[in-house]
Amino acid sequence: MTIGRDTVALEYARPDVAAAGLTEEHETLLAPTPEGPEGPEGGDENHYFDDASDDDTDVEEVKDLDLDPVLSGIDNVEEAGLGRHLGVTSATLLGISQMVGTGIFSTPSSITMSVGSVGASLILWVIGLLLSFCGLFIWLELACIFPISGGEKVYLEKAYPRPKYLTSIIFAIYAVVLSSSAGGCIVFAENIVLAAGFEPRESVMKVIAILAMVGVTLMHSLVPRTGVHVMNSLAIIKILILLFLITTGIIIFFSGIPSVPEPLASFRSPFANSSTSIYDYTIALFKVLSSFGGWQGCTSVMSEVRNPVRTVRIAGPLSLAIVGILYLLANITYFAAATPTELSSSGVTVAAFFMGKVFGTTAQRSAAGFVALSALGNIMSGSFGMARVDQELAKEGMLPASRVWARNLKHNQSPAAALGLVCLTTALTVAIVPFGDAYNFMLDVGGYPSALIGLLVALGLFILRSRPPFSLIPRPFKALRSLSILFLFAQVLLLAAPIIPPKEGRGDTALPYWAAPLVSVLVLSSGVLYWAIWQVSLPKLGQFVWERVETKLDDGTAFVVWKKKKTDDRSQYELV
Repeated sequence: MTIGRDTVALEYARPDVAAAGLTEEHETLLAPTPEGPEGPEGGDENHYFDDASDDDTDVEEVKDLDLDPVLSGIDNVEEAGLGRHLGVTSATLLGISQMVGTGIFSTPSSITMSVGSVGASLILWVIGLLLSFCGLFIWLELACIFPISGGEKVYLEKAYPRPKYLTSIIFAIYAVVLSSSAGGCIVFAENIVLAAGFEPRESVMKVIAILAMVGVTLMHSLVPRTGVHVMNSLAIIKILILLFLITTGIIIFFSGIPSVPEPLASFRSPFANSSTSIYDYTIALFKVLSSFGGWQGCTSVMSEVRNPVRTVRIAGPLSLAIVGILYLLANITYFAAATPTELSSSGVTVAAFFMGKVFGTTAQRSAAGFVALSALGNIMSGSFGMARVDQELAKEGMLPASRVWARNLKHNQSPAAALGLVCLTTALTVAIVPFGDAYNFMLDVGGYPSALIGLLVALGLFILRSRPPFSLIPRPFKALRSLSILFLFAQVLLLAAPIIPPKEGRGDTALPYWAAPLVSVLVLSSGVLYWAIWQVSLPKLGQFVWERVETKLDDGTAFVVWKKKKTDDRSQYELV
């Protein structure tokens, strides 16, 4: 049989080889020959870049594999509806914009409140940066093997092919239900109200948050290329805002200002009053990692990236390095102007509190406006990436009404329906969840399943490295084994620690400490139930099997239709 495109990248059909940033060496190395796969000898696994496969699996073994069209990963590297329009600059700014949003301006207060000291807080930010790099290297290796849109959806499907479609359904629940832009919309609304000097009424802020999401959705849908330009501009504004804060911190340190007479006060006893609860540190680390969330950058939109393999290898590390340096310096700046106690009580608008203390009330309101712009940029970049992931899930028929969500607008090929789905889930979350502890709780609920997804992807990398035919694929980027293992164990810790009772019996919100992980597990478990009904119960009751049929929608979008095929062979209903 012929080996599928993606399984060994073999049918990266010749026109697509260049488009995907691959070389003819990939075809030569992987082409089945009587002698086996030609190519250089296996390289050292402890190198970031390694074009050689370290698997000596006989080609005949690969040729004999029964490769299911989905499970083997027979995807294409064709351009998405908008074409390959993201270069290195746009991909880097996309990563920066996805990371820099509400986190660095909002969560330092709750992080400091959890751990209790300057030193512990800064160490957690360093650990968060290190773990983000570890995760990034894993994602880069996988993205270079599978340069197609979908991100974690693609990687999980390849690593865990059985039970069929289970990981796809669980990830679909995570992507649609738990990955909204609600947190960013809330912070945008709070800061807009503060900047305007209005009374922060919850009903007004909910309306503003929902309108912001609707506006972003309309821009990405109706004028998608303009949306990318606006998104890039907001990313640059975010960098300038952080540079302004850092410059202010330098002035405070070396020149001093009347409102901050002792800029070094917080650093004299950096670990005083540090928490001794592992729960506190884990929840704080969740928030740090959430602030770095988005380091995956363009891996979820690879079908829209020019020369994706080369681009992602540059844009990924560059964007994370820029953000990491800015985050650390910004935190030092916050502590120069405020003690841990002041920072802990500053609330969600910590950057506005900082500017108010340094420059006065007028500056505080101006700073709130800048933070709102940053949150808006995060909403734009987040919805841009999430919509592509949701659309890929819909193309595979994994969502209710998939035919609706998979469509592109005919006149500009934007994934307007998937953008609308992101808008819908975000608006519902904002409307239903009360403010107050809602922001912190949403971070906790979103952080727990993201750790589970991270664990599964990290394990999946090791599985794919050892399983033919994936083990035969040359890797333009190869993650250090030690860093991959570190990331894996960190995800295990993040999953285990939140269920350990904190010292005072409650978490960082008014809700029970176990509420966030419980809600996360229940939501993901609903995916298992949905899959069991769809793939097991219904076929057994109706005496049919699902037949996967590839077709195209009237707008040209590739789409999978699931058709019922009658059968009396009950063995076909069993889990596979």
